Order: sequence, then C-alpha cells, then structure tokens
Amino acid sequence: MKHKGLKTSLMLSILCLLVAVIALGAVTYAWFTFDPYTNVTPMEGKISGGEANLLISDKPTTGFAKSCVLVPEHMASALSPISTENLTDFFVSTYQEEGISKRFSQVSKDAGWKPEKYLIHGTVYLKSAGGGANVYFDKPPLDVGSDAQWLAAGRLGLKITGATTGSGTYIFSLDDLGSTSGAESRATIAPSAGQANQALVIRSVNAAGEPAFADDPATGLNGCIHGNAGAKALMTLKAEEVATVEYWLYLEGCDPNCYNPVQSKDIALQLGFAGDPT
Repeated sequence: MKHKGLKTSLMLSILCLLVAVIALGAVTYAWFTFDPYTNVTPMEGKISGGEANLLISDKPTTGFAKSCVLVPEHMASALSPISTENLTDFFVSTYQEEGISKRFSQVSKDAGWKPEKYLIHGTVYLKSAGGGANVYFDKPPLDVGSDAQWLAAGRLGLKITGATTGSGTYIFSLDDLGSTSGAESRATIAPSAGQANQALVIRSVNAAGEPAFADDPATGLNGCIHGNAGAKALMTLKAEEVATVEYWLYLEGCDPNCYNPVQSKDIALQLGFAGDPT
C-alpha cells in the first residue's frame, strides 16, 4: 500500500569500490597493464526523494531490504583496458606500433577467460514493494570518483532483466559525474578508412587479429538520473516485481582518454537508485 506524501523512495548505495591504481613503470603505449591495490567497502542504503518503495537484495527471492551488502562476483586484481560493444564480447590489444593498437584478441572466447582480470562485475536485485515504480539512478549517492582522466576513460555497464521491462543492456560514459575538461587524449587505435571518428569500440576480430570497429554505444548518465528534465527510467516494475541488475565497471581501451595519464588514479563506485510510482 502506498503512503501518500511519504517519501519512501530508496536511494540504494549498493557498494563502494575503492581502487588505488599504480603504474607498472614507464609504459609508453595506449593499452597498458595496471597493477592495482583494491579494497571493497560496502555502503549503507539511504532514503530520499520519490515516493516508490524500492528494496534490494543480493539474492533473487529473499533478503530484500533498504540496503544490501555485496562483494562483486568478479573483482579485478588488475584493471587492464578492455573493449566491448555489448558487455558480452570483450577484446584486448595484443600488438602496438608507436602507441597505436593494431591487433586484438577476443579474450571472452578463451577457454581460460577470467573476467576478474579486467572487470568489476556483480549482480543485485531490485523490488518495488506495495506498488509499481519507474526506477532511475539517483545522484547523490551515485558516485564513481572525481578524477578527470578516469571519468573520461571509464565505463559503467548495466544489464537489466525484468518481467515488465524485458531485457536491456546499457553502457554509460562517466563524464557526467564530474569535470573532464582537464583529461588528456590521444589516438589509441587505427580505424579503417571512412572511420576517422575515435568514438569507436571493437566489434570483432578476424583470424589475424585485425579489428572491425563499431560506434561507441556509451551514453551519458544524466539522461537516466532521477529529477533531471526528460530523464528516462532504467526500468519499470510492477508491484512486488523483482528485476535483475548486473553491473560492470571497466576501462574502455579504445577511448582516446584511455592511455598513460589514467594510471595511478583513485576510482570508486557507489550506485544509487530512486523510484517514482507508476
């Protein structure tokens, strides 16, 4: 039952991932290797704007509450740049010439594919108790850190599955969460003829490791933040419906901001959601 006028929208600070990144010596090419120290600190959920009663759990059927303590399923011990169009097929650089990556490997098809080498990845479950809800990000507490170079190069991916919403994949750039005017950029890939635009990611590779590019699917976070004019809901839930939310945090290696200056940075992830009644 809805309690009119009572703001019971849940802003869910799911978890905070603090990743202190240390460079491996003098690296001079775009697709480099990180050697980070990682620390996972769970965060407490908070109540804020909106009137829908959202709940969260790390289990699909039990444990729903106003906060959820989680450790990601895959926690990168080395945040190496990776490229993806769809959060399913992931590619890494295998050969560079003068700072430009020329050959790639689809590591997600390797028999020994280990996402924890590249990604921070986990799953949460959202439930709308008492009534239906349109669900958005909420800022604050949505936070991924403030370093300009990291915000310019990083990505947040979501896969949302629910009975009402269906299944959808979202990749967000992080620029909207801080100022990226001071971020440095340079060419890191060599697009094919007619693809001079550097806003590209790897779609596929042939047997020789030569890439086919796709337009970068990432969109700004502001378009899905609660309270912003024209904001689009991430999902719609009916009363008591549960939706699955997978999340990824990673560096998009094809992003022109993803080269040496992004090393030795502190990053964070704190996710927040808010809901309005349908």
